Amino acid sequence: MSPLDIDHVSLYLGQGSQRFLALQDISLSVAAGEFVCLLGPSGCGKSTLLGALAGHLEATQGALRLAGQAIHGPSPERGLVFQHHTLFPWLSVLDNVAYGLKMRGIAKAERHQQTHDLLEQVGLAGFEGKPCSWPTASWS
Repeated sequence: MSPLDIDHVSLYLGQGSQRFLALQDISLSVAAGEFVCLLGPSGCGKSTLLGALAGHLEATQGALRLAGQAIHGPSPERGLVFQHHTLFPWLSVLDNVAYGLKMRGIAKAERHQQTHDLLEQVGLAGFEGKPCSWPTASWS
């Protein structure tokens, strides 16, 4: 068994007459340390598969396993980086980065310390209090 196993997964999205097959009979095993890239045209199911692996979507058929454990629902052990920014624009950079720690029940002082350390590691020290709203791009 590989660290990540996708075993004959099919997944439907939508309800009633709007229901459609988003993934059909997908199987894949990913070895420890292996780098995998999902490529395909818009609408082919890449994000749907990642959503299922994160536990945000439930497979209609088949099985998803990480380290031998079935994936059913979200877990702090797995994360998903969205293709579009999904920050809370009303929160600061610090509070957006600390949000996951807050949801895990980490005390405010500890999560802020961890967040300061992380922001420093990625070169964003000094931006903690900045808002996370993004300016609209203007191309001419």
